[in-house]
Amino acid sequence: MAIVRFSSDLARYTGTAEVEVEALNYRSLIDELINVFPDLANSEIRELAMALDGELIQEPLLIEFPESAELHFVPRLAAG
Repeated sequence: MAIVRFSSDLARYTGTAEVEVEALNYRSLIDELINVFPDLANSEIRELAMALDGELIQEPLLIEFPESAELHFVPRLAAG
């Protein structure tokens, strides 16, 4: 199972720093996380970038990942 590690900001909504998930793509991941942690629906989680095994992905909407993935939600970098 993939592991999602939450920042302290997101942990306010989840009550935990990490969770194992069955999802293997971004859309399923968001659905699974909101199903398990309904308060995440009120967070900015859909607006964040994602780090997948240490690689930053600014637009994670279409990504897929392996069962062994480590995922982090991080603020998107602004262009400038």
